[in-house]
Amino acid sequence: MRRLWLLTLGLTLILSACSCYIKLTASGSLPESIAVQFSEPQRIEAVSVDRQEGKGHWVRIWDATGKAKVSSITYGVVPKGMHQLKVPEPLRRLHIYHAMIHTPPTFFGPPCGGGVVFWIAANGQLRTCISGKCEERLLAGKIPE
Repeated sequence: MRRLWLLTLGLTLILSACSCYIKLTASGSLPESIAVQFSEPQRIEAVSVDRQEGKGHWVRIWDATGKAKVSSITYGVVPKGMHQLKVPEPLRRLHIYHAMIHTPPTFFGPPCGGGVVFWIAANGQLRTCISGKCEERLLAGKIPE
């Protein structure tokens, strides 16, 4: 009985520690490419990019699903093993974007997700926030100076 209890406790602790969030970084500039990178290669089953069209209102501007193992994704370039669901719209200066990925579940845990919020400055440079206050402003639809 004690072994069963210890096994149950151990499995509960292991499985509860399996929730995850994958940190993404974004870089690039217009008119060149914009890319999202991961700290290590990830098996993904979905990638999408939304554009903010007002506080709390996001519009999907690119979407792909399938199976791929990647360490970065360039906007509009479908990773091998995936198929595009929505043709990418052009990225615009002075707009806010949210890039997201989703990974499949594994034997040890549930699916994971990750994302990065960024904006394209007037000069075409991609910018990201380094503080929570900056991200709050972005999510409220205000591009930092």
